[in-house]
Amino acid sequence: MGASQSQIDERLGHLTPDDTCEVLQENWQTVAWFLEIDRDGFWQYVGDALLGLDVLAIKADCSMSGKKIIKQHYKGVKLMGQIVANQLNRKRLQS
Repeated sequence: MGASQSQIDERLGHLTPDDTCEVLQENWQTVAWFLEIDRDGFWQYVGDALLGLDVLAIKADCSMSGKKIIKQHYKGVKLMGQIVANQLNRKRLQS
């Protein structure tokens, strides 16, 4: 994204693995939307394998609630969903 390693270290140097992550202001709406989607359970499963977000259910929910979908936020939510699905499936396979 253009930041040097020293800038990254300066910004994140105080964090430890047990800390909560910092959300930049410009990303907050995307994170908030993802948390809402997660809370509402808009996930697709096959058996106990998580496929990812149920984008059709999300689209229907947005349509029915009048929520405007912003392309940049959707891309971020979709990426977060892929990461969560990959991590949860990896943990499931290791168990």
